[in-house]
Amino acid sequence: MTITRPAPDFTTVDGYHYAEFARDAAIHVTEAGLAIQVKVIRLADGKVLYDLQSGLSLPADSW
Repeated sequence: MTITRPAPDFTTVDGYHYAEFARDAAIHVTEAGLAIQVKVIRLADGKVLYDLQSGLSLPADSW
């Protein structure tokens, strides 16, 4: 896992090797109200897997 704080544009960027960790982190940060914008993007193909603002949350088996 690679964590970069702060990111160059003053956001927080977390990198996860396992999809289930990324999914759990995105959901928990959202549910806890700790973030106003959460987006999970698969680096291999650039596909958006989770986007809080647009309400997109693909099922776990898609990750």
